[in-house]
Amino acid sequence: MGAPASRSQVTDLELRAEDVAGERGVHEHACVRCSLLRPDPAQRARLTYIRDNLIARIAEAEREDWLGEVEVLQTSLAGAQDKLAQLDAEAY
Repeated sequence: MGAPASRSQVTDLELRAEDVAGERGVHEHACVRCSLLRPDPAQRARLTYIRDNLIARIAEAEREDWLGEVEVLQTSLAGAQDKLAQLDAEAY
């Protein structure tokens, strides 16, 4: 493997996917919640993965009764769904 990409070389959605994959940081899901971010249509599959992963994480948090986590994840899910809706609207 080559050297890791610098933060400026990695798209916002790639950064969020890394967070969802387990490397959680302070700004986890911040980009999908940001109303200023215009999603790149080429990143649709990654955004769909993030949405699906959030749905699974919400289910786990509800089973474990992690109510605070559920609320945060639902906010992120709403953002991911909004980004997908933006892509759909731009496609037509």
